[in-house]
Amino acid sequence: MADQRSEREEILSKLADSVYKNEIVELIDISSMDFTFSDLSEVMADRMTATGAKLRATVFIRASFRDCDFDSADLRSCNFEHVDIADCFFRDANFYKSTMRFASINISFCDRACFDEVDLTNGNLLDTAFNGSTFRNANLSGVNAKDANFRDVDFTGANLAYGNFEGANFINAKLDGVKWAGANIIGARFDEGVLELIQKEL
Repeated sequence: MADQRSEREEILSKLADSVYKNEIVELIDISSMDFTFSDLSEVMADRMTATGAKLRATVFIRASFRDCDFDSADLRSCNFEHVDIADCFFRDANFYKSTMRFASINISFCDRACFDEVDLTNGNLLDTAFNGSTFRNANLSGVNAKDANFRDVDFTGANLAYGNFEGANFINAKLDGVKWAGANIIGARFDEGVLELIQKEL
């Protein structure tokens, strides 16, 4: 336990130093480690491995991640405002109740992840896969999710108003109680008969 605590403090110190120097850190491995309640604001990380990491209630404001692996990570109640993410993996990750306003998760894989009750207002989810994920009662108003893959996603009670879903895939998605007002669904794919019902709400 003491060794892990020492390693945790060493990694946090390295990350803080990289922020101070405005440098990108590479190849850090925090898999299965506990960084609950940490402040990783403005960290820039490439090829970080955080599989199964415990990061609940951590602050990631204006952080940047490229080619990182957060599969099965605990990211509940985190603050991802203005985070910039691309080419990353978040399969089976848990974002429950996280704040993600103006966050960008682009060209990434978030299959089977939990985004229930997250606030993704004005975020970017361009060309990202969310197959089998859940967005129950989430706020995605104003989100840009062009060409995103939402196949088998549960959007029950979600707010998608004024979002851009051009070319997105909603095949087999659960859409009960979804708010669609003002959303762009040009070229989006739905199960037979669903599009006609949504167009009545736009």
